[in-house]
Amino acid sequence: MSFLIYPTIKESPYLSILGMGGGGTGTALGGGALNLKEDYNTNTYYVIIPYYSSSAPGSRNRIALFNPTTGKYAADFETSTSSGKIYRFGDTILITSNNSNWFKTFNYGNNWSESSSSFYSGYIGDEVKISSNTLFTVSWQSSGSSTANIRVFSVGSSGLTNTHNYTQTNIGVRNSSYGMIDNPKIGAQANVNSSTGILSSLTTIHGKAPHDNSYNAHERRFVLSISNNTTGQHSVSAQQSNSGNYSRPIAGTGWDGYCYTSGMDGARTYVTNGGSASGWSGPSVIPPVNGFHGVGTLGTSGRFLTVALIGSTHYFSYVNAGVSYPSHQFGIPTTTGATVQQYPNGAAACDYDSAEGNIRVRILNGSSWTSMYAATEYPPDNMLNYGYRKIITY
Repeated sequence: MSFLIYPTIKESPYLSILGMGGGGTGTALGGGALNLKEDYNTNTYYVIIPYYSSSAPGSRNRIALFNPTTGKYAADFETSTSSGKIYRFGDTILITSNNSNWFKTFNYGNNWSESSSSFYSGYIGDEVKISSNTLFTVSWQSSGSSTANIRVFSVGSSGLTNTHNYTQTNIGVRNSSYGMIDNPKIGAQANVNSSTGILSSLTTIHGKAPHDNSYNAHERRFVLSISNNTTGQHSVSAQQSNSGNYSRPIAGTGWDGYCYTSGMDGARTYVTNGGSASGWSGPSVIPPVNGFHGVGTLGTSGRFLTVALIGSTHYFSYVNAGVSYPSHQFGIPTTTGATVQQYPNGAAACDYDSAEGNIRVRILNGSSWTSMYAATEYPPDNMLNYGYRKIITY
């Protein structure tokens, strides 16, 4: 069971004082000029903010845990990487690679110091969090292999422990001929409590991978039905080749039982809360970088918030199930990075405001937006140029 407690916007005195709504901004807070540090609490929701600061020591790459209720940060620590996928497991932050086998863990009890390890040789895959302390991974170990390795790890204060292993032979191939689709992408149909933000159930994973090892390989969609969220026991409930899509797979985890997948060109998207592996529907949304993941929003079934590139402009945009066009919410004034992640009953969207030199956090609570600047230990220079493709907080 997860013990995270995610407050709603109406409980936030900090946001009330700033009095911000819509796309507005408030007093610039970044850089730590004020006393904006608070004690870390396991039971508190934090917006996870990766950023770069030329004023910081070491690698200058940082992860801040920002509390939008108080306007303070509870942790701000160095990481040796500037890209990856981020998962929170209670007092542990896990970062996995976008295209390699390494991972890094940071734990509150260890003063957020970095510990590095790797999954296994040849791992190029993707992951989903299927319970409060369980990570589910999918990878093909060698080029041209049609045998997918599915390995399950428990996550705790000492890092990752491999607990269960499985294989599947009908969900795709590791492709070395066509680099745009050289690894799988998976996303979960997660059901999360809209008041607390705690994961209530997760039984379905949607995935995309190359159909074969040819230079013009198209994509194969697959659906995994999870029967045990501790062991990762599962079955392949559907799989289908899709000859119309030749681009890198993208899959986003949803918070209200929906999953979002799209091709790199964004012309073929699929938003679903079912178990089918067939069909392409939805608007054309081009992500800013290869493999950038969409994110779902609570209380708005079938609607995903993602980062879209339209022409030369980046937007926070909705992708709606059954709707043929995206709904752009906010233009992002710079190209220095942005993230989207879960917030109870909504989402947290972050971008770097170069005019103010601060990271702006927009909170979506139901249908209402509220905006603020994040507190960080060091003044931010950017948000690492879209290097982080997925942030999971439930």
